[in-house]
Amino acid sequence: MRVLKKKDLWYSVVGGAALATGGGGAPATYDQFNEVIDPIIENGGKLRLINTFSIPDDELIFINAGVG
Repeated sequence: MRVLKKKDLWYSVVGGAALATGGGGAPATYDQFNEVIDPIIENGGKLRLINTFSIPDDELIFINAGVG
């Protein structure tokens, strides 16, 4: 497990938008990103990068994805 800083997560959003769309995608703006992430951090949420094999088979996970 690796604890991520807010900056790390932002960079992954920008990089993911570029890679997932072949370079033609546009990520959320930094203000939009802050609107989602800041309340999570303020309420004690931890940003972590984990090994997916560490998730139990009966655990529920949420993946936020946009299509179209």
